[in-house]
Amino acid sequence: MKGELNQDDFRFFLTGGINIGEELPDIPCDWLEPNSWGQIQRLDKLPNFRGFSDHFVRNISEYKVMFECLEPEQFVYPEDYNEKLNNLQKLCILRSI
Repeated sequence: MKGELNQDDFRFFLTGGINIGEELPDIPCDWLEPNSWGQIQRLDKLPNFRGFSDHFVRNISEYKVMFECLEPEQFVYPEDYNEKLNNLQKLCILRSI
């Protein structure tokens, strides 16, 4: 239904996902904290974010701009993610990074 929150996305926004001790791939850059990388990996498991981890790595220099930005809510997502994501989903990514 229009206007309803996706519960998986909302739960992730509130918690960052649950770390169950899973093995994570190596962190692809030096500016990202291990906790953030773990959240990106857990985010990638949600239906609306499948493939996000690969997208993040492909566009890592652009996401560093988000990381360093004073107004990250104004960030324009690379590729077609700006049109693909709703505001809650953008906040999930912002929360992770």
